[in-house]
Amino acid sequence: GGQETYNDVTFNHDVNGNYNIQILDGGNTFGDVKFIPLNQKQININDNNTYNSVNIEVNNNNVSTTTNVNVNGTNTFGSFTLLSPGTAGPFLYFHEDNNFGSFTSAGQGTRVFLGSNKTQYVNAFTLLGTGGFPAFLQSTSTGTQADIQKDSGDVCLDYVWVKDIDATGGATFNAGASSQDLGNNAGWNFNSCSGYYWVGNSGNWSD
Repeated sequence: GGQETYNDVTFNHDVNGNYNIQILDGGNTFGDVKFIPLNQKQININDNNTYNSVNIEVNNNNVSTTTNVNVNGTNTFGSFTLLSPGTAGPFLYFHEDNNFGSFTSAGQGTRVFLGSNKTQYVNAFTLLGTGGFPAFLQSTSTGTQADIQKDSGDVCLDYVWVKDIDATGGATFNAGASSQDLGNNAGWNFNSCSGYYWVGNSGNWSD
């Protein structure tokens, strides 16, 4: 139901098959929400809600069973984190305007789609792919830009293919030297920046 307050919620879906995991109704306030789907799942975060944090971890190596995450409505996220240690990263869609304390996506083959003619307001934004499996940042409608707005500071991405994204606000947006400009972007520098790095071992996602 709507207009409710929830504590921490974990969706640990370990059943094979294509199933829907949904948050319904709006006006709710959540603590920390975690999704851990197995194989092909459809995650739908619906309506207008407030979240302390949302964490999604998709460990999938089969491109035919890609997980789709749809964020519908206008939401406020203290933090939103998507990790993809497998080679078949999920597809993540933000269809409306949203507000983020921080957005972080790190992994292989993740595609992040931002609603065309919509704005994602961020205080911190990080998106990292890999050399063999870059991440994608693009609009939901080819040829029509989506906006990311950050008012100050720096944004540092790497191994990201960027298309139809307008970076606005007073921040400096660095796509990274290993990223690719696929066209119809504005406000981005495609050069190196001080981003994230491996802290030990051999540089695998499991380190």
